[in-house]
Amino acid sequence: MNMQTNGYDEEWDDLDPFDRMNNRPSREIYLPGNVDFKKRSDILNICEKMINDGGVLVLPFDEDMEFIPWFLLSVISGGMQLDGRAVLKSQFLGAPYLPSPPDQAQVWIIHHAPCFANFIASVQEWLKPGRLVIATGLTWQWDALEINLPSRRMDILLQTDIIDTDAASVMDDTCVKLPEEQQDLIKVVRIVSMFAAWGAYPPDTVLARMAGFIRQDGQEDTDRLEEVVEAGVEKKLLVWVTIDKPPSIQVARPSDAKARNHLRGLAQEKGIGIKDYANLLVKVDQNVRDERYAFLNLMQGWLADSHLRASLAPEKRAFGIRAIREIITSNPLQGKIKSIKAAVESAAESLVWGRCMMRLGILDLGLGFLDRGLSANRRNPFLLHARAHLLGRWAATRDDKVDEARNAYNDATDVCRENYYVWQNFGVFEAEQRNYKIAADLFDRALLIEPRNVFSLVARANMYLDMGDIVKAEEDIRAASGIAPENSYVVHLRGRAAFFRGEWAAAKAIWQDELLKLDPRNLHARQSLGFMARERGFWDDAEKALKEAQEMSPENIPVLHELGLLHMDRALWEPKKSRDEDLEMAREGLLIATDVEPENPQVIVSLATVERLKGDQELMRGAAARLEELKRRSGGRPYILHALAMCLHLLNRTEDRDGLFDRILEKSPGNIRTLIAMSECAYDENRHPEAETTATRARRSYDQKKALMPANEKIGALLDLARLYRKLGRVEAADGFLEEAGKIDRQNAKIALLKRG
Repeated sequence: MNMQTNGYDEEWDDLDPFDRMNNRPSREIYLPGNVDFKKRSDILNICEKMINDGGVLVLPFDEDMEFIPWFLLSVISGGMQLDGRAVLKSQFLGAPYLPSPPDQAQVWIIHHAPCFANFIASVQEWLKPGRLVIATGLTWQWDALEINLPSRRMDILLQTDIIDTDAASVMDDTCVKLPEEQQDLIKVVRIVSMFAAWGAYPPDTVLARMAGFIRQDGQEDTDRLEEVVEAGVEKKLLVWVTIDKPPSIQVARPSDAKARNHLRGLAQEKGIGIKDYANLLVKVDQNVRDERYAFLNLMQGWLADSHLRASLAPEKRAFGIRAIREIITSNPLQGKIKSIKAAVESAAESLVWGRCMMRLGILDLGLGFLDRGLSANRRNPFLLHARAHLLGRWAATRDDKVDEARNAYNDATDVCRENYYVWQNFGVFEAEQRNYKIAADLFDRALLIEPRNVFSLVARANMYLDMGDIVKAEEDIRAASGIAPENSYVVHLRGRAAFFRGEWAAAKAIWQDELLKLDPRNLHARQSLGFMARERGFWDDAEKALKEAQEMSPENIPVLHELGLLHMDRALWEPKKSRDEDLEMAREGLLIATDVEPENPQVIVSLATVERLKGDQELMRGAAARLEELKRRSGGRPYILHALAMCLHLLNRTEDRDGLFDRILEKSPGNIRTLIAMSECAYDENRHPEAETTATRARRSYDQKKALMPANEKIGALLDLARLYRKLGRVEAADGFLEEAGKIDRQNAKIALLKRG
């Protein structure tokens, strides 16, 4: 096949000799444009400041400007080489993992960095003072990626004055329209666009197979495919791209923008969804690496670009995480995935497949891929760390996985003794299990390896806040602020400490004025602002912040969960306004969250609570059944048992309910929420003396626990006590609780609503 080009061909001639071996460039099609290189000095100055401490400079760009970074990176590289820096360049060519850089490299330039599955892990391993990573990638990919590394983001490539926009036009953005007699070309353009929209490009052999171009001898008719693609080239619908790996393979592709718009048209006009990929992917030959990579790159694209998936047939959720999970675990792909697992050749490939399955929530299959890689090398550090992380996530929903996860972390730390990220993540796992002393020791080990590691300080401070130890938390916050005052995690944590103390204005100023100024697209800031506003009863402010967060990350579980809680709270506190509508919106949002993470305990409990509040007996029975299953898997955590007890209360299963209340108090003595619920149930059943006694126990328990409670939880407990005491006819005591809550937050809208009755 002849490669055809009609645009800029960048050869990257300034690559160092050691770089040429693993980073051969692909020949792409670019339309000419003019770059304003006056901006380059800004980037070079930032690079010089960052390289001493070591860090990652993130340069996002939009899909219609893809050729601009090639020019800019060449200029930056040339400037650094003139300054005597050893520069390494890597770019995404389809292989899903980055090779390790040589020791002599000081600056690592990575084009399309988020496309590499091991980008974060590789940079963590390589980065140290005196080294710098310059990473480009599409804006939406960076928005979906959490970078727990010292980093700075510059949006210089997103500024309109950096290019001559008249010269940088892209291919026609309309959906492909062709005469019916050109069915073969229609078919090929459709298949190619279905892959290219996600940054994946099937090699010519599998593309011929998918299009049904098969010779009489059963082999792929690539000559027929070439004829069809050449017709597409003439119509400016497709171009040939040769990827020099070696050996060379050829793929056909449209522009990224055109592929996405074509897919949008297919979704709207033809009802195309994730399910329609199954019959294409089953034709991938699991024994051919480049064909497996095409499948893998497609799946990575699905997982990375939740924005595009959310925009395609949103009502049907035909491109949702659940739809991806269903085709992977159902025929005909279920058997194909098992064959791929048996065929993977390298630890790196096993790692990428395993992580994709973990993102999908198919944890058993993800573990199988990781174990496949470890079968060749039991001491591979990346695989061991990923395995521990996967099992740690599994342990969050299944108690029978806790010991297995702990053993996996022990295996990882045995190999990665000097990798502080592994020790830190082990500490986070133990903190989630409430083994706080063990977790503190693990964080100490991480900080012993790297005392200036702010991420371990942040993780330990978060643990102390969860424990209610604000003094120790603030010690770590001060230490982290002294090392990296502008680190977004450190700034966010300062806001969380202010929130813990009930310094609402200070928390808002840190998150809204400081953090969002530092990082305008910070998701955690918006989520926290929404959470704080909801806790204080400012529904409109909460909804605004959370909707902004959802637009940035449509499938973010904490955001989806918080939106569900917002609607539920509003239904409870202002039922006369739109109770039924809010409860239904809460339920719909939480159902979307269960599509993303079907076994997430917090989401399952919140969904069951909403369905209980709706009062529908069938919904309640379904909620109770899900909670029973969750109780069986999780070993009976108090908040799960409480939600189940309240469902059983409305289903008139009082004996089972009371048994659960007793179990909660065994696990969590003096549980305020449960004591209040027990008092209310006793009152409703005309056991008034018991109700009074239990209410007193709840009040005393609050007095004992409040010193370690964050301000919002104190207010929540006081409001619940006020409601209970009003129900018992103890109006004066109820008013006392409201007065105490008002001293913590004088502007709290929930307090005002309860005072009005």
